[in-house]
Amino acid sequence: MTTLQQPQHPVLGAVVAVTTSLEAVAAANPVFMATDQKAATLLEIARAKAQLAELELRVIATAEDVAAESAARDVAAWLHHHTHQRPETLRAEPPRCFRTLLMVSLPGRGEMVSSSVVRVLDLDGCEVID
Repeated sequence: MTTLQQPQHPVLGAVVAVTTSLEAVAAANPVFMATDQKAATLLEIARAKAQLAELELRVIATAEDVAAESAARDVAAWLHHHTHQRPETLRAEPPRCFRTLLMVSLPGRGEMVSSSVVRVLDLDGCEVID
């Protein structure tokens, strides 16, 4: 009997592409970058960190099934077990503006908010920064 494999979800594919790209430059030394390239890289890193943080919170908000499947107390406990991140940090309540963004972007709750609309979300100050 042939087992059908589920196609990879685009979110997982994007995250794998990011980690694969970072692994490819792990040995590259930024000391040899031109000044303007370092400046552009720092801005892109800040943008990527904000996008990853936003994506992580969206996935955490919908991952109760992951915790339930392994009998973990919650998603934070499951992540702590697998990644050794501090559960109290993972359980910290996101800012109100981000909770609103999550509510708007969850399926069935309204329109999706794309990363092109929210380019960088300052998780401390809850300001959308262009």
